Amino acid sequence: MLRQKQGLKVSERRFTIDELIKAAAEGRVKEAFGCGTAAVVSPIKGIFYKGTDYNIPINEKYNAGDLTYELNKELNDIQVFANSVFKLFIIVSLLVRKSSS
Repeated sequence: MLRQKQGLKVSERRFTIDELIKAAAEGRVKEAFGCGTAAVVSPIKGIFYKGTDYNIPINEKYNAGDLTYELNKELNDIQVFANSVFKLFIIVSLLVRKSSS
């Protein structure tokens, strides 16, 4: 959804930690985040691997990368909307039941 809105090209594939570390060392990792079934988007600011710190760029304003911030905002907006719709459904259901009595 967000990739279409922002015109992002997305590819999914497995990669090794060695590929990630090489890209980070070469400055090719522009942003990183983690997400999962808890529906949270968490920025990754760095990776410590085999005694070396590899920094991942972030936007200090958001304390996350720009894309990470946008993904998190979009997900939160969806959750708030879904919660609002659910609450509205409950209110409408209660009103309908009350008027039917």
